[in-house]
Amino acid sequence: MKTSFITTGVDRLNYPIGHHINDNKDDIEKLAKALGKIYPKDINLNLICRGSSGAIIAGMFVLLLPNHCKIIHIKKEGESSHSNYFDLDASGKVVIVDDFIISCDTIKSIYNSLIIKYPDIKIDCLCLSGHRCCYLPFTPKYYICY
Repeated sequence: MKTSFITTGVDRLNYPIGHHINDNKDDIEKLAKALGKIYPKDINLNLICRGSSGAIIAGMFVLLLPNHCKIIHIKKEGESSHSNYFDLDASGKVVIVDDFIISCDTIKSIYNSLIIKYPDIKIDCLCLSGHRCCYLPFTPKYYICY
């Protein structure tokens, strides 16, 4: 499968996301708009994220997209607040949302957590600010980036 790269012009969101929410709002809307162009509103989306920044972005996507979305928050190793229970919408496309990337460690870690429970999982889309990242253990159908 060949990956389709979709550029948004969103180079890097200001971090931490929650502290700079007003500065990031327009860029998060650009990312959501690009995602919305890929999937018609009758397609359900599983938005996979990690950390508070990922959760904020995924939450804003839910408000901006006409699709039925489910947020799945994969905890970092060692985090103990709440639980790390997650259940994907079987009819939905799987989209990993990340605020920025340097080493791809967050994306790889999210994927490794998902394949434990869903060994045949297909990541349909990777949506992030910043540039294309390094080697990934999967090939998304869509890659939304700078």
